[in-house]
Amino acid sequence: MSCEMLFSIFAAPKVDEVAADLRQLGVQAWQALIEAALLHKCAPMLLERLRQWDFLEHVPDPIRRRLAQITFSNAARNLKRYSDLDQLSAALGAATPVIVLKGGRLARTHYRNISLRTMVDVDVLARPEHLSQVAERLTTLGYKRVETRSAPRYVELIHDISYRRDGLTIELHRSLLNAGDPFSIDYEGIWKRAIPAGKEGCFYFSAEDQLVHLCLHAAYHHKLTIGLYAFIDIGLMCSDMALDWQRLVERAQSWRAERCVFLALKMAEQLVGAPVPAGVVRDLQPPDFKVEMLRKAADTIRLTMNNEAAGRFANTLAWYMTIDAWRRLPYTLQRRFLDPLEHRSRWSTAEDATWLAQLRPLLYGTAQLLYSRRQWQLVHAHILGTRLSRWMERPL
Repeated sequence: MSCEMLFSIFAAPKVDEVAADLRQLGVQAWQALIEAALLHKCAPMLLERLRQWDFLEHVPDPIRRRLAQITFSNAARNLKRYSDLDQLSAALGAATPVIVLKGGRLARTHYRNISLRTMVDVDVLARPEHLSQVAERLTTLGYKRVETRSAPRYVELIHDISYRRDGLTIELHRSLLNAGDPFSIDYEGIWKRAIPAGKEGCFYFSAEDQLVHLCLHAAYHHKLTIGLYAFIDIGLMCSDMALDWQRLVERAQSWRAERCVFLALKMAEQLVGAPVPAGVVRDLQPPDFKVEMLRKAADTIRLTMNNEAAGRFANTLAWYMTIDAWRRLPYTLQRRFLDPLEHRSRWSTAEDATWLAQLRPLLYGTAQLLYSRRQWQLVHAHILGTRLSRWMERPL
């Protein structure tokens, strides 16, 4: 119920459509609404939405205080993130440029208030020839690389590596894709079109590149289970006056990402009222699109989960329950089961661990699946998301 209310708030163009339902909420229901907003990483935007509607006077005092505290804490974290990003940019200089991705750009340029965009980390893209210099500079600044317990070839399979300092993470991207992704990106074109971010050596994507990347990231890489905040991002980008919609269509086609962009734009239009021109939808719509895909996509987004063990189990089980998963088995085995140093199974890396202890997450997930309706829903959501992501891979 709380999730449905949250989605109704962001889908409503004006308060009149949801005011009656909001006034009927008690403190406990408001608390559940906040929890849903936290799960979908849009709690500060919920406060902003209520403020824009002049509805805060109808919100219970404890709820207003909690939303204000969440927003204040998010602002403090984001200020620290931007301070770290500016420090990295200054250390690199103009000779080693980086592109700030996703939330690191949007919080400054589209949200207009850095307290409103929740960020888990800061993502930056570097040119391949500059990766070693950026990694070295991060180490010099006190960042430590986050080990993944994966095979040495893991570095070749993923598109980013995490560096952490004082609890804050910078994701260093070598590309926008993982190995095996069926898309084609012109990186030289991306760098030529990049626009200065106001700091020496720091850049942003062009509007078209930014929007296509957001759609690809939310719809394909996260299989739509990323959270409502990603579609708020897309909606804000759709309102960007610098966006050329014809170029966007051409960019999606050149990246072979028409299906991803089409589905993500349709969901942003449905969930947050993104202003997508009808002609763009028509140009991007695949011939095998079925309206029921939108319902399945919406179900998947609403069942977004946090990183609890049950959720990870649902994701893994759903992935293996799809036939196309076997096509990526070599990548999966290397990413999930090999230790980087000793090339042993991840299940045996702890010297004093028993097989039972190592299998505990799997046993826990299986037990959850047997009696938890929520677990069945999570598995179902991930099956839907995985099937839709396989559909997005098909060439037109």
